[in-house]
Amino acid sequence: MDIPLNSPVTRIPLPSFVRSGEAWEKRARRRHKQPLDPKHPVETGPSFQRSSIPHQEDAERFQHLTRPHVESFDYFLNIGLSQGIKDIEPAEFDLVSPELEQKVSRGEIGTDELVAARKDATTVKFYVENVKIGRPTRPSGMGRTGGNKLLPRECRERSLMYSGPIQGTLCIDVIERRNGLIVNKSRRTSKITQNMGSMPIMVGSQCCHLYNLKPEELINYREEAYEAGGYFIVNGIERCVRMLQVPRRNHPTAIQRSNYKSRGATYTDLGVAIRCARHNGDMSCVTNTLHYMTTGAASLRITVKKQEFLLPVVVLLRALSGGHVTARAADAAAGGANMGITDEELYHRIVQGDESNTFLKARAELLLQDCRARYPGFNTPRECLSLLGDRFRRVSLKANSTSNVDIGKHIIRRYVLIHLVNDGDKLECLLLMLRKLYALAAGDCGEDNADSLQNQEILTPGHLVSTFVKEKFEEALAAMRLQISLELRKDFAKVSSKIVNVDQVFWKRLMDRGGLKDSGGGIGNKVKHFLSTGNIISTTGLDLMQVSGYTIVAERLNFLRYCAHFRSVHRGQFFMEMKTTAVRKLLPDQWGYLCPVHTPDGGPCGLLSHLSIMTTILTYPDNAAAQSHKEATPSYRKPTTTKAKRSWTDVDSLLLSLGVSPVGGGGQQGEGRGRAVHSDLVVCFNGRIIGSAPTALCKNIATHLRELKVQPNPVVPTTLEVALIPPGNGAGSPYPGLYLFSGAARLSRPVLHRATGRTEMIGPMEQAFMDIACLDEDIREGITTHQELNPTNMLSLIANMTPFSDQNQSPRNMYQCQMGKQTMGTPAHSLPYRADNKLYRLQTPQAPVVQTATHGEFKMDEYPNGTNAVVAVLSYTGFDMEDAMILNKSSYERGFGHASVYKTIEVSLREEAKMKGISSTPGNASGGHTLRFENHLKYGREDGTEEWTYPSLDAEGAPVVASALEEGNPIYCMMDTATNDSHTGKHKDKERAYIQTVRAVGDDNGKAADNKLSITLRFPRNPVIGDKFSSRHGQKGVLSILWPQEDMPFSESGISPDVIINPHAFPSRMTIGMLVESMAGKAGALHGFYQDATPFSFHETSSKKVSVDYFGEQLQAAGYNYYGSEPLYSGVSGCLMHADLYIGVVYYQRLRHMVSDKYQVRATGPVDQLTRQPIKGRKKGGGIRLGEMERDSLLSHGAAFLLHDRLLNCSDKHYTYACTRCGDLLLPTTQRNTLSSVGQSMSDIINKANLRLFCKNPACMEAAGLNEGGANSGKEGGNDDAVEPIILPFVYRYLVNELAAMNIKLKLEIE
Repeated sequence: MDIPLNSPVTRIPLPSFVRSGEAWEKRARRRHKQPLDPKHPVETGPSFQRSSIPHQEDAERFQHLTRPHVESFDYFLNIGLSQGIKDIEPAEFDLVSPELEQKVSRGEIGTDELVAARKDATTVKFYVENVKIGRPTRPSGMGRTGGNKLLPRECRERSLMYSGPIQGTLCIDVIERRNGLIVNKSRRTSKITQNMGSMPIMVGSQCCHLYNLKPEELINYREEAYEAGGYFIVNGIERCVRMLQVPRRNHPTAIQRSNYKSRGATYTDLGVAIRCARHNGDMSCVTNTLHYMTTGAASLRITVKKQEFLLPVVVLLRALSGGHVTARAADAAAGGANMGITDEELYHRIVQGDESNTFLKARAELLLQDCRARYPGFNTPRECLSLLGDRFRRVSLKANSTSNVDIGKHIIRRYVLIHLVNDGDKLECLLLMLRKLYALAAGDCGEDNADSLQNQEILTPGHLVSTFVKEKFEEALAAMRLQISLELRKDFAKVSSKIVNVDQVFWKRLMDRGGLKDSGGGIGNKVKHFLSTGNIISTTGLDLMQVSGYTIVAERLNFLRYCAHFRSVHRGQFFMEMKTTAVRKLLPDQWGYLCPVHTPDGGPCGLLSHLSIMTTILTYPDNAAAQSHKEATPSYRKPTTTKAKRSWTDVDSLLLSLGVSPVGGGGQQGEGRGRAVHSDLVVCFNGRIIGSAPTALCKNIATHLRELKVQPNPVVPTTLEVALIPPGNGAGSPYPGLYLFSGAARLSRPVLHRATGRTEMIGPMEQAFMDIACLDEDIREGITTHQELNPTNMLSLIANMTPFSDQNQSPRNMYQCQMGKQTMGTPAHSLPYRADNKLYRLQTPQAPVVQTATHGEFKMDEYPNGTNAVVAVLSYTGFDMEDAMILNKSSYERGFGHASVYKTIEVSLREEAKMKGISSTPGNASGGHTLRFENHLKYGREDGTEEWTYPSLDAEGAPVVASALEEGNPIYCMMDTATNDSHTGKHKDKERAYIQTVRAVGDDNGKAADNKLSITLRFPRNPVIGDKFSSRHGQKGVLSILWPQEDMPFSESGISPDVIINPHAFPSRMTIGMLVESMAGKAGALHGFYQDATPFSFHETSSKKVSVDYFGEQLQAAGYNYYGSEPLYSGVSGCLMHADLYIGVVYYQRLRHMVSDKYQVRATGPVDQLTRQPIKGRKKGGGIRLGEMERDSLLSHGAAFLLHDRLLNCSDKHYTYACTRCGDLLLPTTQRNTLSSVGQSMSDIINKANLRLFCKNPACMEAAGLNEGGANSGKEGGNDDAVEPIILPFVYRYLVNELAAMNIKLKLEIE
């Protein structure tokens, strides 16, 4: 049956039991304020639209799917890029003659002269600022057709990169010194503004021309009306960056790993790691790990340019203690000396008054004693900073005039707890990590699960690009610094003069060599390489665990697969190789955030997950600083929690006013703070310690913060994550505390706050310690504080499309999530303007009669993926065994499952000319040769018409649209105008194709519009035997036969089924949802309305009717059997089948797995040159391997002749000679017979000489009576009768040759 998608529907009286149709109709009238007028059509279907242009709110739903991608890239454009550029340390060096250093190394002069020279040396610093990214524009040579805008559609059709220009300024500071004093303080900074390449632009972002366009405007640009962006266009291919699960930022995590022991002899497997995101918001991260040692000491591991360094924690604590209040008081008492924190204070800050904890006391004492023994002379902050600076001077790349103390501060600022600004805050955080490490070692707290979503966040594409681009600018400055040092060694006086005088030509050449100039590709070329390959080439590693697999092609096999790319979250390629299954487990923490159903089977199972439908990823930090950038975006692009400008209060002040006690010496205002009590819980905000409070007070604070979040005018961030981890009684309980988060990259989802009746956004860390009811019957009064908005919110978009999925076996729902993405459907509406490599299109799609609420809300009927089919469940003709299905031949002839495959090929004159070594551009011919697209003129007729050599091509050598192509037919023709030679490209596929579209797209620079052709071919793919079909419940099968309709069974009303499946498909798979869909589809078709199949709408144990009764009453009202069964009559005999057979309407999908793409048959064909065995590969005409197991199977059936045919005759059959006397394959040989016979002419003697056979084995020659030269000793012809021709596989002959090369001889026993 065919249901039109957008046809006007007359309102008919519906039965009283119809709830779903009424609900949709009321929703439509409420949205459009339309009266109930029978003269006008009303929206009886969920996807009904009055025009071809969708509503704005429908387009916003699709933009919600790609929002993490688009908004994260907007964050890069607004904040990440500018903050990252500001954070880059200037590259600096001293202008000291290299000859002085060489003389010092040779001992010609002392080091004093070198020190004096460095003291008065001129220091040069250069850095980049004001980097801006513009909108994509055409190059100057591409013409001005349609304006200067470079649109995504043009990039797809012309295989271009969708990128915008990067503009930046190189700033150079020259600091001249005399006697150690700066003498040119008034000198201004020299600036060079330069184009630094082209940055790939994400479609839909603020730098995209499609940004903030309405659906009708998108249609005018030849884009999809529902275009949501979120991908890059790289060489015409849509590619998206995968979102990855990474450790949560700014939160210390207790970890136990065996490889920690490899750091040294005294290292244990215990540690506390914290992934710190830089405080300025450029999204760069550094991981610091605090290791526990068997001596009771601890060391902090930092990574500098992929090199690991272990710092003694006490030395680091002393270096951080120079700025807090206690240190300043000690300085005043010591007469101004910077004494820093004392060992006594460190002891009390670690123990926190818990004198009964002997384990903690002993470890604190051992920690201080070990430091005094190993570093006796480093007690003050300045001494500790000098120690760090001396050890890290080489990796810091600072000028020689920089002091050790400054370098030590630089190392702490760049690599130690970089999420904090003040040293006092870093000191408090390090002490917290130390206390947690000792608690882990003592067994007072358990190990944190690194695979739990509580301890993870999402690395979004924009944040990754932000860190990547920042590193590329750092690498460019380092490369320029290295180039300057090389130039100074060549000619110090000349080069130093150019540097000091800021020679523009010199500095621009440095920028070009360093990668900061457009001529060398610039920064954008490195981003392009990253997007094209998915590989990250990094000098620092970017704090990531993998170097490849970051990008994928955003395929449009169908619209569901396309949407799934932007909702997928990967655990990381590193975990694909792990043999343990712990990382793949479905944990309770994922509830509501990651779909438990939508994960592939096989290798990526459990590692590739998909976001639940209501889950959002916070791409901006939820604070006032980032809010101003969001307000510039339209309302439908903002997160659901951002509605208006916020005037949020300071969280620190709020917490202190609620009773939190400020503790420690790391106050931002420098106020004095007392010591924390060990029984109090630590209070942290984004990894910064605010203070501590008793457990009961922390509970009240958490409750109050939740109430503030959901107020109409909230004073705290609406997505503030309030994770109260109470003290546990068990040894494996997590470390307690009140942890607050408002940063970016967090997962968040809405739930109902029962006390206020408003929606609250919660995070995965706090969810585990909350009481959230799923259904009304789950509520426990006085205990339950929150409730789910909808039970289906735990499922992803695609999992929500499965009707009655709650009544199916869970693996079948997983299969449907995968097969739904493999269905041939409607990939796009703008097919004439797309040039994808491969597209699948169903020619006769329909809207499903039975569909979920999510299906209607997202208007999925605009991209239908299947056909409603009348399906009968019975065993008929035997062709339906093993999941095979019988298809009604008349249904096939009416268009059931008809589809097409679109393939696009590109033909470039530049590439063809490059292979031929000639020119493809007119006017620039090399040797008079010029290639161009043109048909070869055979001759002209008298009537003025022309006869072409290739009649199927037009005069320009291009194919004619809608013409058919067979194998070997020409697709295009190009001419060499100098030699008048023609070259054609042939159609290589064996199946027929039709020319769908021909485009003259020009080359990359657009100077010649006819230098490249883009040809789209259409391959008809109507169903054939062996093609794969599936229902929406994981019931997949292949087409076994097209059965004539006159032989199909039929009902009393004359309806013949379109599809027949075997009853054995249901008992073991338990897809009850498919049986219910059959009833619902049948009732919907009879009454003329869509059925609501939303999961969890029916409950077997509730007071509502069960689904069978609900749809059974509808069938009964229409005069049909209550349970959907009908008596059928045999199509062969016409007799009644004495059984009630189940028949109804089920939505069937045709999958992209087709016999035409997979069949492989071969008798003989191409073989390998070395082994002479058949090659592999379907496209090459190769064979399928027949291995040992297949051989054994055929032997067990006694199919000896079949084996002989497969393994010899059709493989590598070889004729050779063997000696039956010695059994050798290599010694038998042939020699020309020089004896002539009577009547033989001289030419015959020379050209048709007879060959004699003999074995060169001396024993065989003697036995045969032949001399060494092979001369006859009386026998006619000189042949050895023991040399016989034999047949054997050539690979055996190859084995004999290889073994002979190893001095191993094989002997045959020939009878």
